[in-house]
Amino acid sequence: MGASMLLQTQAKAQSGQKKGTLKSWRGACAALLVAALAACSAVSTSYNNAPFLITWWADSYFDLDGDQEAALKEGVRNLRAWHRTQLPEYARALAEVQNRVGRPVGQPIETADVAWLFGESQKQMRRLVEHAAPEAAALAGRLRADNLAALQKKMAKRNAEFEEDYISATLEKRQDKRYERVLAEAERWYGAFNREQKKKIHAMTDLLPGNYPLVLEDRRRRQAELVVILTAAVDKSVPAPEIARRLARWADFEQGRTPEFQEYATRYRREMEKLFASVANLADAQQRETAMKNVGEYMDQFNALAVAGN
Repeated sequence: MGASMLLQTQAKAQSGQKKGTLKSWRGACAALLVAALAACSAVSTSYNNAPFLITWWADSYFDLDGDQEAALKEGVRNLRAWHRTQLPEYARALAEVQNRVGRPVGQPIETADVAWLFGESQKQMRRLVEHAAPEAAALAGRLRADNLAALQKKMAKRNAEFEEDYISATLEKRQDKRYERVLAEAERWYGAFNREQKKKIHAMTDLLPGNYPLVLEDRRRRQAELVVILTAAVDKSVPAPEIARRLARWADFEQGRTPEFQEYATRYRREMEKLFASVANLADAQQRETAMKNVGEYMDQFNALAVAGN
């Protein structure tokens, strides 16, 4: 459950429609892993259509021209070919999930098991970012000043939306949003929870720490750092290998944090690990069986995609 929630995103496209969403080059790197961790019924479709989805996604942030779109699609195809070799490792990780959390009711899931899953997700993401960084640097070198202006405009819009949803909103609305996200993720794995289970989950999510002004401050810091890196790629003031190194470092969310934000982020992650373990322990025998069935389906999908053509 934890890995998917950390990485899950939505990607929807309609024929002939160009505009979408991509937060940065990191989105292009992450989207392949995200596609592999999307709802089981959509894994193969998302993965096989990754070049189109990611390009469509990127266009709304950078307003790409035809040549840039073609280069991005080719870059994603190259990355996907490598990424297929990693999918058996994902399947092995899910087998370990079954060992750790596939316990009968009465044998509690430990916070350490969820922490392991979070750590495994982070390890796989870092491996993906490291491999993707040179390709990302090459793509960054194709950007122009107007692409960066489009990026900054989009980021400002998203920041305003974040501020409205999580800073200006009432405490009750903020808590409800967080509860709804957690519940949707939990029910995707375990199936529907009953009223009493939902009440307990809501109470637990209400206790999670929340410092959204601090989150927005760190978000803006990271956005500014990205613009600086991409500007250097555009004006060719920094060679591509160094751009790749800087992008890889930037993609590590723990880099550059203030001590205050680092303390908050660490505390939040620990509380989320406890919450996920508690939610797992709320599940009855049928819900746990459903979760293990879903894990098995993911394993089958990963193994099938690993041997499919690019």
